[in-house]
Amino acid sequence: MNLVLFSGGGKSINKRIHQEILSFFPSDQKITLSFIPAEGDFAEEDFVEFCRFFSFLKERAKFRLVSIDSVLGSKERKALLKSDGIFLGGGNTYHLLNNLQKNKLMLPLKQFAKKKLLMGLSAGSIVMTPNIMTAAVPSSESDDNTIGLKKLSAMSLVPFEFAPHYYRERKSDEEILDYSKTRSHPIYACSDGQGIVVRNGAIQFIGGVKVFHKGQSYQFN
Repeated sequence: MNLVLFSGGGKSINKRIHQEILSFFPSDQKITLSFIPAEGDFAEEDFVEFCRFFSFLKERAKFRLVSIDSVLGSKERKALLKSDGIFLGGGNTYHLLNNLQKNKLMLPLKQFAKKKLLMGLSAGSIVMTPNIMTAAVPSSESDDNTIGLKKLSAMSLVPFEFAPHYYRERKSDEEILDYSKTRSHPIYACSDGQGIVVRNGAIQFIGGVKVFHKGQSYQFN
């Protein structure tokens, strides 16, 4: 399994993770990266940010926008899964998961990540985990489930849950700790600029991570 989970932030504070991404591809390889936005309403704006975020690849990469608000046609679907890398955008986690479910992309993306590279930012990272419950925890960073999504199970590509945009604050820590008491998996909380790289199943923390598990917490630097 080859995954990159970004918490958030711009290109400048994610340089260490970008270096890890470069190591997934031979230096002379031309790369096609497909961007899946969380919501179609902001697709064009988010795609501009995506291109800026990956501008360190310069002439090596071709970028493609693949909006999944509507069901993909067979040609679009095939082209998406032929990409060298797929990036799941940030935004409303409920909308993103709903769009993935609607397009029946959960299993194909899981198979994709076994051979190629699947990346995500914030919501895009959360949907790689067993469920998207951390989209509501802590409350200060919660998404609104305006679509009333009931099936919150996600792709289960990793044995942990993910809390992006983490910052040390008493109320937030208490909420995540309380939530962790109800979960079997640990919750890995990353600040913007931090992230997690999974290479052939091996997990690497970039920039540190705060772990919450069964009512306890500790820091990995």
